[in-house]
Amino acid sequence: MRTRAKSSQTQPIAPPDDRATVWAVAALSIAATALLTLSMLGYVRFVPPLLARLDVQIGEVLMREGMRFEAAGAVENAQERYLLALQARFAGPQNRAHTLKQLGTLLWAEGDAAGAIPYLREAAESPYAPITVYEPLADALLQLGRDAEAEAVIGQWREVLDAHPDREARASAEYYLGKIARDRGDRDAAERHFAAAHELQPGDRGTSELAVLYYESKRYAEAIAAVDQCLQAGVSGARADYLRQIRAIALRRLRR
Repeated sequence: MRTRAKSSQTQPIAPPDDRATVWAVAALSIAATALLTLSMLGYVRFVPPLLARLDVQIGEVLMREGMRFEAAGAVENAQERYLLALQARFAGPQNRAHTLKQLGTLLWAEGDAAGAIPYLREAAESPYAPITVYEPLADALLQLGRDAEAEAVIGQWREVLDAHPDREARASAEYYLGKIARDRGDRDAAERHFAAAHELQPGDRGTSELAVLYYESKRYAEAIAAVDQCLQAGVSGARADYLRQIRAIALRRLRR
C-alpha cells in the first residue's frame, strides 16, 4: 500500500500596503523638494555676493602677485600680472592707480620710456595718483625730448609736494627742472635749480650737475668743493670717474 506523500503547505506572502508606500514616497519627495529649495535660497543669498566680491578683488590679487614677481627679479612675469590686473576689476580705484604706476615704472626701469609713458600718465591723472609716479614719468618724457610735457608733469609734482613735503622728492623735481633749463640753454636757471636740489640733498644729482656747471664756468674752487661732496656721498661708476677727471683738471688750473 502506497502512502501519499504529505505536500508541504506554503504560506502566502502578504501584498505590500499600497498606502504606506505612497506615504513613504511622498515624504521623500517633500524632503527632497525642501532640501532643494533651501539650497537654492542659500545660493541666491550667499553665493552671488561672494562671487562678486572675489571678482572685484581679482585686480588686487594679480597686483600683489606682480609685486612679488618684481621683487624676485622676474620682470616678465611681473609685467604679465600687472597687465592682467589692469584688465580685471579692483575693489578700490587707488589700487588701479598703483598698478598703473608699478607697470609704468617697471617699463621705465627696463629702458622702455615710450612704453612706460601711457601707464604712468594714466596713473598721474588719477585722483589717487601715487607721489612716486611723477619722477619716472618726467624722466621718460625727457628721454624722448618732450621737455614741455615733462615740465608740466613736474608742475603737478611740486603742487603735490606742497601738501606732502618730501625733501628727497623735491630735490629730484628741482634736478629735473635744472636739466630742462640746461637743455634750453638757460644756464642761470639751470644753476638755480641744481643749487636748490643741492641744498635739499647735498652730494646727490643736483650737486653733481652743479659741479659740472661750475667747472664749465671756470669756477674751479667751487667745482672741486662740489665734486668732493659727491664723492664723499658715495657717487660711483662712470659719473664718479668723470667728476674725478674734472676735479683733477680744475685743481691743475687753480695751481697755475
